Amino acid sequence: MAENEYSFKVGDRVRGKNTELVAVVVKILDAGYLMVHEEEFDMDLNILCSEVVLDQLNPLEIKNSSPIKTDKRHAPIKVTQIRIDLHYEKLPARFKSANSSPLEAQLDYLKERLAVALRESHKGITLIHGKGTGTLHKACLNLLKTYPQCRDLKVLKVALEPPHGIEIVLK
Repeated sequence: MAENEYSFKVGDRVRGKNTELVAVVVKILDAGYLMVHEEEFDMDLNILCSEVVLDQLNPLEIKNSSPIKTDKRHAPIKVTQIRIDLHYEKLPARFKSANSSPLEAQLDYLKERLAVALRESHKGITLIHGKGTGTLHKACLNLLKTYPQCRDLKVLKVALEPPHGIEIVLK
């Protein structure tokens, strides 16, 4: 495999060659690997460069095609709402360690994703923490109350069941 064969840059949208993967390149790793952020499940993955191609089809360009050509083919689509899933088994491996508890790992992941959402000027976040004893739910609420950018918090729950998520409106 030639080193110059793949010319991905951070921020490129990519698709899996033989999968349904749609992602954005987050980091260029060694040995022909990329770290990508998978959009549908909101997860970071490491993948071989040879398994993905640049996403040439931008649905916004097809819909808004006009005689005026612009060079925004590879610009990331601006999403105003993101979803953060805090289920421990879905966290990226770098947050899981023997030195920290699952709760600490989940809160660290939440802090990182909040920073990304604020940096990218998202308008809202759907935070999914799952049903359980309520420990993670209370910890998330306490953490979110320390962020002045969180304008409104709405607890997501079904009938008499425990809460399973939080809807966050950002300033």
